[in-house]
Amino acid sequence: HGYIPTEDNRACDECGMPLLRSGGGEEKESAECVVCPVLEAELDDALEEAKGQDSIWESMLNLEKELDKLEEDAEERKRIAQEVRDIERIVEGKRTKLRRRVEEARENAEDAKIDVLWKAKEYRKIHATADRSAREARRVIREAKLDKNDAQHQARDRTVRVESAWLGKEREHVLTV
Repeated sequence: HGYIPTEDNRACDECGMPLLRSGGGEEKESAECVVCPVLEAELDDALEEAKGQDSIWESMLNLEKELDKLEEDAEERKRIAQEVRDIERIVEGKRTKLRRRVEEARENAEDAKIDVLWKAKEYRKIHATADRSAREARRVIREAKLDKNDAQHQARDRTVRVESAWLGKEREHVLTV
């Protein structure tokens, strides 16, 4: 089979060479470029051969590999940086929560201190009142003991007077009788 040009002499969009169709005689066969596949195969072979011989090409390939690695490293660092930012947000949230708790604890401690001072003041008042009451009770007990002793002395004196008067009356009665 041979190839023959198309009736309208169309050219390949890629290489500009005339499109051909196989010479089997069928008009409906599609036209194709016979140059592009050859060029592509030859280009691939030529590139492979050049890669092995050209130090600039080899350097470029090494640089491309290094660039790929650097891009991977950059992506990894971006990921790590995002994780760090996420952790920093979490830590800041916890720090804020701890600051609030510390402030609440300080306020509670201050309230407790005020409460203790107030209760201590009330205790001192109660203690002072109890001391005054105890002193007053001791004074009243002393006075009551003195009053009791006075009453006992007066009662003895009265008893002695009554007995004396009774004895005196009895003597008078005896003398009169």
